[in-house]
Amino acid sequence: MLLPSTDLFLRLVAENDLNKRRFHQWVFNPGMLFRTEEKWWDASSARPIPHEGLDVAAFLTKGGQLEWLTPQTRIPAAYDGIIAKLQKDFLGFSCFLRHDQFQRGPRLLYSVYGHIEPLPEHREGQALKAGDILGTLADTSQKKSPIRTHLHFSLAWIATTVPANSLNWETMNDPEAVILIDPLSLLTGAFSVMY
Repeated sequence: MLLPSTDLFLRLVAENDLNKRRFHQWVFNPGMLFRTEEKWWDASSARPIPHEGLDVAAFLTKGGQLEWLTPQTRIPAAYDGIIAKLQKDFLGFSCFLRHDQFQRGPRLLYSVYGHIEPLPEHREGQALKAGDILGTLADTSQKKSPIRTHLHFSLAWIATTVPANSLNWETMNDPEAVILIDPLSLLTGAFSVMY
């Protein structure tokens, strides 16, 4: 099944008034991209496993200035879905959003939003519409990691036999249970990769 594009990038700009910061386009370096083995925050070491998604952290202004997302950046849902699991991660929480309207054989589409602080009213089992705010970016300034505040965004076909309570990053790297998708292939909006 072909998936429709998502306007997550455009919603990030609108929900966070990035046009007031003269937003021009999203910027990625190779270490932020899907399946890369390099770290964008520490060039001296590699990721232990290939990257499961896309790290959204920086953009260029119309004047060519590099700007970074900040804590409290509001994160919208990419598609209509159900909150299947909220899981603590090393920078905040990960939200696993199940999209029952997209099924491919014995698998359902999930979008995963890592390193966020979910809104307090959100609960597992709750239905959300595309564009509804899941939460805000977690503040990484008090963490031991040198990593900047960013959204980790993954898309995956996950087997219907995987129970929601077992969803985590280890599961996301199980090729029997999960088929990862390059999120950049489905995102609308301007972006570039800077080397």
